[in-house]
Amino acid sequence: DALREMYQSDETPAKRLKIHDDKQILMSEVEKCLLAMLAKTRDLAPMCDFFEHGPKIPNQKTFAVLMRQISKITPLHPQKNTEVIMSCFSYIARFQLHQEYPAEFA
Repeated sequence: DALREMYQSDETPAKRLKIHDDKQILMSEVEKCLLAMLAKTRDLAPMCDFFEHGPKIPNQKTFAVLMRQISKITPLHPQKNTEVIMSCFSYIARFQLHQEYPAEFA
């Protein structure tokens, strides 16, 4: 019961990431990567490529949507999951997104 309560609460990482302005446009490159990641065949390569070579995300909505999905990836298996998570961390550090969006890291 305790686990059920914890995962149904609004305190899970994915649920705590709120979009502050729904009128902001979701970055098309990120949307394509997310569609590939969430597809039945689950292709993480576009997301890794975006994190390694992509431009800085333009707004909080894109950041929140991206972080919601990344927070749902389990790092245990397969190795590609860990690679995309580590690429995400490098991307955040490269563009200093933890300073630009501090509320999302609180």
